[in-house]
Amino acid sequence: MIQLGAYSKPATAKQLVRKLKAQKFPAYTEPVKTPQGTRTRVRAGPYSTIDTAEKARERLGSLKLMPESVSDAKVVPKGE
Repeated sequence: MIQLGAYSKPATAKQLVRKLKAQKFPAYTEPVKTPQGTRTRVRAGPYSTIDTAEKARERLGSLKLMPESVSDAKVVPKGE
């Protein structure tokens, strides 16, 4: 998976997912509880290997789909 961010406004997360899907990235949201309250996490994936996920992350950066606040998107193992 690629974690793109966790947003306090679900609408912001949904907007990013729409952009990702328009570029054929598998993407979804999920709620996550944090000390600051519930956030809506945006992830792309799943990918079959870490290498495949890293290549997708690089492609995301080159397409400039990610808001600057998520320019540090990271690959995370499934279940984290």
